[in-house]
Amino acid sequence: MGKQREKKKVNLKMFKLSLGGGKVEKMNLDSLKQKFGKTESWIEILKGETVPVPREEYLKDLKKYRVTDTLERMEFKLRKAYQELIETFQLSHEEAEKFLKGDKVEKMGETGCKEDSMRKLYDNYKSYRAEKGEVLVKEAFLKLGLPGIVYRSVEVQKVIGNWRQLQEGSGLVIPRKKENDEFDMIAIFGKGDGILVLLCEVKVPSTFPWDKEEYEPNQKLFEKAWEQLSKSHNFITGLLGDIPTGALSIHAVSAFPMSTKVILEKVVDPSCCLRYVICKEDLAPGQLMSKLGITPTKPSEEGFSHLQTGGSRLSCLGSLHLGQRETSQAYHENIKRLKKERDQVDSDVWQLLDDHQKEAIENMVNQMQLSSMEKDFGRLDLSMSEGAAGPAEKDDSLGGQNLTFLTGAAGTGKTMVGGEVVRRMKEKDTSALVIITNMFLTDTAPLMDDLRGKYSEVGEVVGMDTLLTRHGVDMEKYKTPSGKYDYPALLAAVVENIIKSQPGRRVVCMADDMVVWPGSDWQPLLLLPAQVICIINPGAISTREYQSLPPDCLKITLSLSYRSSVNISQLGGNLRKVSGAASSLPCEPATEVVGDVPRMWDMGEVVGVLCLEYLLQLVMTGTPLH
Repeated sequence: MGKQREKKKVNLKMFKLSLGGGKVEKMNLDSLKQKFGKTESWIEILKGETVPVPREEYLKDLKKYRVTDTLERMEFKLRKAYQELIETFQLSHEEAEKFLKGDKVEKMGETGCKEDSMRKLYDNYKSYRAEKGEVLVKEAFLKLGLPGIVYRSVEVQKVIGNWRQLQEGSGLVIPRKKENDEFDMIAIFGKGDGILVLLCEVKVPSTFPWDKEEYEPNQKLFEKAWEQLSKSHNFITGLLGDIPTGALSIHAVSAFPMSTKVILEKVVDPSCCLRYVICKEDLAPGQLMSKLGITPTKPSEEGFSHLQTGGSRLSCLGSLHLGQRETSQAYHENIKRLKKERDQVDSDVWQLLDDHQKEAIENMVNQMQLSSMEKDFGRLDLSMSEGAAGPAEKDDSLGGQNLTFLTGAAGTGKTMVGGEVVRRMKEKDTSALVIITNMFLTDTAPLMDDLRGKYSEVGEVVGMDTLLTRHGVDMEKYKTPSGKYDYPALLAAVVENIIKSQPGRRVVCMADDMVVWPGSDWQPLLLLPAQVICIINPGAISTREYQSLPPDCLKITLSLSYRSSVNISQLGGNLRKVSGAASSLPCEPATEVVGDVPRMWDMGEVVGVLCLEYLLQLVMTGTPLH
């Protein structure tokens, strides 16, 4: 904002601070700074990492939603409620929307609990959508890759917390009113000999899921954003009053993560004001740094010192996001929530196969059926309507129609969708030989028993080790010079031997959890005859690994989770950090609910399933993971 200020002289006198539970500690601003320097967060920052506060986002807990209440599910329910209002009360579209917004509609008369619950559903939808918007911006700030801290939802009173006496006695002046001001985002990054502070207020215009056009944000949203930014500017300059003006750079922006640049240009002058407004396109990879005009500069010793000062005052003694500042704290929270999610999901069958997953299944079945009928391997139309199951992709080259990939984060239902596709293929060709295997699990693994319970009537559920022995395939022959196994070529060898033993018979093979390495040899699978259909779940793969998949095949990406993909992935990352086992857990974890126990296993060279509770116990006791 460019407001000039003078460096504040502070008093380094020691003050007695009550830390709760009868604990009292003498402290001044320097010892507060040293206290922060011993935290996990500061150690990560010194390594060049960006630390989020809170560590994890538990939006559903905050709003008291069920874990199965996804944004997509809320939209589904809202559409149904909207149509029901129109049909029951003979309302126009405008009247139905007016009622959902909370206004009275005369022809409806007195409404009951059912109609009131429809309004509450819309309120929940708006609220959750707004929170998701903030998280999108927070994630974009984290991806800037600058050493520092990104705080979301900063409540002034919680920051001041237990060190109010120290703050006031030291001479720092933090403007605050009676109300508890809350700021959407404050990020502090080290830059050269100083620090860069990003202040951001996030606004998500209200909308309905059935709106076909994007509407312009109300002018009042911009006014509210800049009003809050003015307050947060005063707050941060007071909090960091003793940092020299030349070492403190403050950028203030508003963010509309759900609004496109074209729409915002209709409301904001693109020649000047739009540079201070983040739009949907600015959140794309590599765009935000340029939009904010940031030139990354490695912090000097002095820069890190100022960064440590800011971090200590925003989060060291106050109650801001208590229990969610460090990896080890978030790690234990992950466990509680995964167990809670397991219980809620198990009792909520509705969500286990949503509309987008059904669409993916139909798309796969239809395309594979078409490909088996096309003797000349002609090009296929793989278009697919937009949704959580992303569009199918197809390269211009020919061949590979009988090879299908199911990708997506942990918890999106890849195994479930693949199993359902196999079931449908068997229904269409009852004479087909169906084999469902997992590349790493033995026949005695609990997950294999679970798969047998679901698909034994469809075909044979068998471990890869059994298939290798049965068909005389030596796994060591497929070991690459780097020490990794070429799993695509290994699977092709097994399928080729199956074909020899079953000449002329359709073979449908689903390979679950096939690890993909860039450089894997896909040619043997691509050259399999048309009687073979292979469905491969490579797990949660990186962009580089996705790009290494053969271009001339069908790819379906699932992105709507029926369990929490975010929590599962975050748990995997936290496990690596608290255990120091980066080499032992090189990839995303895979998951499955087996009976009453959620289980997780490494997607690397690990054979078998590690019980989640056992794995966590190892980490908590400091036992190395091997």
